[in-house]
Amino acid sequence: MKTLLIVLAGLCGVLMGAEPPKAVPVNPAAVVPKPAGPQLVPSVDPNPAAPQRVVSASEQFIVTGGDAALRGRIAMRAEDMKRALLKLGDDAKDEWKVPIKIHAEGKAEDPEPKRAVRMELTFSEAGWDFRIRMFTGRGIENGLERERLDRTMLSALLYERALRTMPLQEMEEPLLVPPWLVAGLQEAIAWKEHKGDRKIYEALAKNGGLYKLADLLAVTDERYDELDGGSRSAFRGTSGALVLALVDQPQGEESFRQFLAEAANFGGEMPVLLKRCFPGLNLSETSLSKWLALKVMELKEPELSESLPVEETDRNLEDALKVHFRDPSGLYIEKPLAEVWQELGGLPPATRLEAVKRVQEGIVRLSYRSFPSYRPMLEEYQSILVDILKGRTTKTAMQLSNLAETRVTMKERCKVARDYMDWFEITRARETSGAFEDYLKLKEKLKYEMPVRQAPISSYLDLMQKSFGRSEPASGPRR
Repeated sequence: MKTLLIVLAGLCGVLMGAEPPKAVPVNPAAVVPKPAGPQLVPSVDPNPAAPQRVVSASEQFIVTGGDAALRGRIAMRAEDMKRALLKLGDDAKDEWKVPIKIHAEGKAEDPEPKRAVRMELTFSEAGWDFRIRMFTGRGIENGLERERLDRTMLSALLYERALRTMPLQEMEEPLLVPPWLVAGLQEAIAWKEHKGDRKIYEALAKNGGLYKLADLLAVTDERYDELDGGSRSAFRGTSGALVLALVDQPQGEESFRQFLAEAANFGGEMPVLLKRCFPGLNLSETSLSKWLALKVMELKEPELSESLPVEETDRNLEDALKVHFRDPSGLYIEKPLAEVWQELGGLPPATRLEAVKRVQEGIVRLSYRSFPSYRPMLEEYQSILVDILKGRTTKTAMQLSNLAETRVTMKERCKVARDYMDWFEITRARETSGAFEDYLKLKEKLKYEMPVRQAPISSYLDLMQKSFGRSEPASGPRR
């Protein structure tokens, strides 16, 4: 029996390693000569107890290690990720061929190993044997561990798709799932399940940070692990936009299934595979940048039924209450309703109607997505506008003043509620969220002395600092 071992290492939910996983032949066991005389041999139980395990619903995932509850949660989460991946590619049925064996190891008091996820792949006449060893000493419920589990399961599912059609022989090239594909699948699945974060795309559209295609595809596992929180969000957002755009292509599901089946075992440049699986797609650098930008603009737009938070609702209401008109002299006026409502009475009926109608339409558009507590106020503003059109303005000043006070009270209560929720989360937290992971990494980096640069510009800055009385050399703190 010929056996092959492939070691795929993962750290922090990313398949890591100094080099991509490669096929390593396993040497047959050396032949040990029979001892000349009698020898003590430890007794062996002829019927050892089988390790406790949980088999998932589709029977593809076999989980061992840990307690029964942990094994069950891992199996269910693995099935959830598989169903989401099948739904994303519109697969009619589950055609898995290689079982995935997951072993949970580690206790809460154990330090986390350098390689938190290790994948082992062997083959024999019976077929492929795919095993995953995961450190689960911290559980799988909080953000970091759940992220690691999801990335590991998606990567394993992509490896399994590649193994379905591969012959049982030593591989010439290592299997490799690119980080952008795993991150993009995570983001695309979140959007399909209506759990996507629109704020990521708002930030990308407003502040930039969208990855170029070449930079996105060039990110390795090691580079991904070094990204800070902001860069990682931008990377995931760009990757998600790319995956969603691929799926949304004409006949995109079929092409996407073909792409997923070949991605892990494709040894060439990724744009070549994309062009082959999506022949109708123009993947030039310029066109793809525009294409991704359009997808980001689409993703940043809120759904019609999505409610805005209090601050954003009030900000949009402030914009909607601005009145636009031209005074009798022809001068264009743009003022808040509270400041200009008296002037509207002196305008010609047609001009007054046009100005008020614009405000009414803005309030109607806002009512679809406003914070629920603001909707009674929007109705009252509409009633005030109707009274202004009819000339019934004896109570308008008092009504507008009361509404302004109510809006201030609403924002203050929202701030108090947010502060209370922050306090509650801080005092009742029982697990880490990972929000300070970047800070801790920076703290570790600052422990090491930064190298002193000897470039001419550093010497010049050192001289300038001395001239201004600063004792610290400019070449010290800079890399």
